[in-house]
Amino acid sequence: MKKTLYTINTVNNFMDIIFKPFGEPFAAQTEGLTIYNIMDDSLLKETLAGGGVTANVCSRMLSYAPGGPGVGSGWNPDDLHVCQ
Repeated sequence: MKKTLYTINTVNNFMDIIFKPFGEPFAAQTEGLTIYNIMDDSLLKETLAGGGVTANVCSRMLSYAPGGPGVGSGWNPDDLHVCQ
């Protein structure tokens, strides 16, 4: 079965510190998985400067999330997980 994982990342070197060590092995172990990544390093900068997730950061993340269905992932607002 085809599966799609759509991620929103907040660090500009996410390929080296997130995708290569975790995403690639996960995709290799999960049959039919395709991973798509969005990267916006200003999200983390604004969160740190604001002392927490700001309304603007939330708005931008929520604007990115519905893009998942365009690449084949499902979209359910309950599936949005934010790691801080």
